[in-house]
Amino acid sequence: MSDLRDNPSIERWLQVAESHLKNGDLTDARRAVEIASKLSPASPRVAEILHRIEQKEKQQESSLPPPTNRSPETTTSQNLSELLAKFRVLNSNDRSETADASPAERIQHEQRRLERKNQLIDQIDRCLSDGEFEKALELIDSALLEFPRDAELEQLEKEAQKGIEDKNTTEELLHQCRLLTQSKRHDAAIVELEKAWKLDPANPEIRELLVENLLVVASTMVSTDWKAAEGVLQRIISLDPKNEQVTQLKQLIQHKQKDEFISRSLAKAREHQVRGQLESAEMVLRDGLERYPDESRILRLLNIIVKSRQTPDQQDLVVRLESQVKSLLETDQYDEAKRQVANALQNDPSNSRLVFLLESVETAFSKAKAKAKDQIRALSSQTDPSALQEALSLTSRWEASDPEESFFLDHRRELEKKISQSPDRRA
Repeated sequence: MSDLRDNPSIERWLQVAESHLKNGDLTDARRAVEIASKLSPASPRVAEILHRIEQKEKQQESSLPPPTNRSPETTTSQNLSELLAKFRVLNSNDRSETADASPAERIQHEQRRLERKNQLIDQIDRCLSDGEFEKALELIDSALLEFPRDAELEQLEKEAQKGIEDKNTTEELLHQCRLLTQSKRHDAAIVELEKAWKLDPANPEIRELLVENLLVVASTMVSTDWKAAEGVLQRIISLDPKNEQVTQLKQLIQHKQKDEFISRSLAKAREHQVRGQLESAEMVLRDGLERYPDESRILRLLNIIVKSRQTPDQQDLVVRLESQVKSLLETDQYDEAKRQVANALQNDPSNSRLVFLLESVETAFSKAKAKAKDQIRALSSQTDPSALQEALSLTSRWEASDPEESFFLDHRRELEKKISQSPDRRA
């Protein structure tokens, strides 16, 4: 019976054969056994039922009355019985239609058979696409009664059988993975789940269980190997991009990446500092600031190294200038701040501290300009004349500071037009 357990389709056809045999429908019984025989030629059960059918046929030849009452068991095989009956009628019609048919009638007959076959194949393809492999195999087996040894049907039969095998394998893998997950063997579970995913990528349970295990592994891995964790994260995103834990894990990886980069930069800069290579140390730290401009650890060490490279007079000059620049930035006098630092750089162009100060002023200017744009947009969207006037004043002031910025010019013209058309102005 192992062959029947391995292939449930055989058992179904044998049940149909048993039912027909019990009710005396020997033709249908024989057809069902022939299908089962093709699926498992060496099955002892197939041979046993076929032998009983032959005995019944001999009894009928001896004019023994066959049983005519159908038992309730026939309801379990109703659909398959209907298919067999349908194809028996079709085969009978085929023989009667072609017996004395003309060549033209034979062509028409073959065209009708081809249409029936195409309809069947469409149904089979839909079953295969929907993962209904057992149903597809039943349709194929029935179709092969009318179209025996058809190459396309035989190939579809292989696909359906493989689908059933893959489905059974997937179920077994899922069972193993549930046990592995429960025992917290996440790495092993992931290996098996990836195998299951390849067999059935549309299975939601496989995806959910795989994502669950990948999240655990990635979270554990971040502290020791953020690069490997990042690779696992990309796999999670490909499976479930909207997962709530993806954002948290991404932030944790970015934090570890930043911390590793800064630690490496500081260590390299201090190594140069110990060797007296202050210029190299400064270059390393400035490279770090390009990536993380507001990182306090880099700024602190850079300030120490820059001061150590200056004479007392240079240090006093920079300290006084830094104080003046701070006051100017607090009152939004960015042009004046840039002018003073630029003048100091003309006298001392190699002073890296002044270069850094100028970069700080330009950064502050850019941030203030972006903030001003947001304020202008918000005020311009209002209808209140005082808000529009405030937006115009702010736009004009920034246009003077940055005349090449088209944003301020365009908004000034738009605001002037809007104010001139306001009801208060017309009145």
